[in-house]
Amino acid sequence: MSQRAGRNTVVNDEGILCGVISDGDLRRLIENSPDPLRLLAGPCMTRAPKTITEDELATAALAKMEGLKITSVVVVDERRRILGLLHIRDLWRTQMF
Repeated sequence: MSQRAGRNTVVNDEGILCGVISDGDLRRLIENSPDPLRLLAGPCMTRAPKTITEDELATAALAKMEGLKITSVVVVDERRRILGLLHIRDLWRTQMF
């Protein structure tokens, strides 16, 4: 996923989205764990990340991000396989909004 997104995705062996770990999650882990490098992703991730499907309109994605006060959503297919990560800056760059 995007290096500038401030988060990364966690998938299972079939490539299905299981969660996301944000840079904030990582900072808290480092601050609060005696050995953060031994932690597994499962307990650290957000298990129900916000998603959109590839056929949703950009305006709907923007409305979702603004409504939830988040900066990115994971784009998934019907099986929740990851297709990409859409950041609000990507939408602003289009100059359509």
